[in-house]
Amino acid sequence: MNRFMRGASAGLFALAGQFTLAGQFSGVALAGPAVIVTIDVESTASLPLPNQVDASCEEKVPCGLMHIVDMLKERGFAGTFFLNVYEYKAWGASNLRNIALKLQAAGQDVGLHTHPQWAYDPARPDMYSYSAGDQNRIIADGVRLLKAWTGLPVVAHRAGDYSANKDTVEALTRNGIVLDSSLFRGHPHSKLDALALPSNLPSKIGQVVEVPVTVYKRYEHPSLFGSLAPPFIAIGKVDVNSIQSEAEARAAVDALIDADLPIIVVFLHSFSLIEAPLETNYALRSNTLAIGVFGALLDEASKRHLRGTTARELASAKNIISDGRRDVIPEVDIMVPVLEYSVRALRAQSAATKLGIGCSMLLLGLGMSSVFFAIRRRRALRAASNR
Repeated sequence: MNRFMRGASAGLFALAGQFTLAGQFSGVALAGPAVIVTIDVESTASLPLPNQVDASCEEKVPCGLMHIVDMLKERGFAGTFFLNVYEYKAWGASNLRNIALKLQAAGQDVGLHTHPQWAYDPARPDMYSYSAGDQNRIIADGVRLLKAWTGLPVVAHRAGDYSANKDTVEALTRNGIVLDSSLFRGHPHSKLDALALPSNLPSKIGQVVEVPVTVYKRYEHPSLFGSLAPPFIAIGKVDVNSIQSEAEARAAVDALIDADLPIIVVFLHSFSLIEAPLETNYALRSNTLAIGVFGALLDEASKRHLRGTTARELASAKNIISDGRRDVIPEVDIMVPVLEYSVRALRAQSAATKLGIGCSMLLLGLGMSSVFFAIRRRRALRAASNR
């Protein structure tokens, strides 16, 4: 049981407490935590964005961007899709415009996603590698394109690879964007870490509300040895491609509710439900684990009566900053394969500690092998004596 799970009665107690944002969403007070499902819409090296939109995998099973939309709509949710508009340079403005309009027609929210290498310097994919003036131009160009395509003001942004810095936020302010979701605590490209913002609570940077990517601590235990080895602790996000099981998805939602966070940010990419192809002509396969995890996250949110929201709704709310609320990074216990546990633990340790862990795991493995072979030998002798 994870450190924040207290059973069904605790879950009901958390709901009974019902945190309410000071602002109103569409005239209705938001009981929480609120769930905002965010999707970064972009290409991969082997899967161009236009090919993701209505992608079908093996046996014509839907697995693309619009299947994410379908899964949301089936459960009464709308998502915020951060569109990398700069890919118009590769696929044409009409293709990117059609994607934005298709999402909007399906009742989804569309925000700005900035991967500047597509339209500016191919050698500089991170926003923080551009000057303040260049970032202002990048944001202004993106706002102009997206507003022309959708007919709506652009109010929300996420930097590609979480690479926003203070100059990015100033550029957002100058271009009328009031909400950002680029902070991912502990990520090497997340330069907003330097501003000492809360890990899981909305905060303000000047005139911009920062809604961080929701994080929790994963206490990873080796599945074979359980409590015999210390857990490896890693920071995880509520991402359908990093959560390792539907059970972890449900445990994470429970932990985040019990931690009394006002907003849970669920994270996907437009290609999250597709197995990463090795080359462009590779036959697509659906990512059954990611599909199951995404469904489990949405179902658990529905079961716990959590309200869905979008970045546009959050941007229109008032006073969503949680004054006096404690910034918590919840903890979730999970079991991982022994090999994966060993590799992660070794990577995180010093050379001397790595040697100690390696020797301990070797001795433990030898001990388990000895027990296994002793049992087999005893059974063989017993069988021989009974003949």
